[in-house]
Amino acid sequence: MNKSIWHLVLFSLIGYVLFVLTCSTSFYMIQSDPEIYKETFKILVKTGLLIPGLSLIIILGIRLKKVLQWIGSSLFNIKRIKS
Repeated sequence: MNKSIWHLVLFSLIGYVLFVLTCSTSFYMIQSDPEIYKETFKILVKTGLLIPGLSLIIILGIRLKKVLQWIGSSLFNIKRIKS
């Protein structure tokens, strides 16, 4: 794996850790005064899932692209051998 993929993995892991921390603190805030923190909690959930989720989608897309390229080159080589 190259460095950019490792950076994306690290970024997504840090994002998930921050998401869990903000959710746990938000639960305590919601219990104290639910009306004030309800909208804030919704925003935290959306951004906390969006950022790491996007980086994981990018990682999977890069992996899928390489796998598809490998399958395509393998099929091309098989056709060339049969000819």
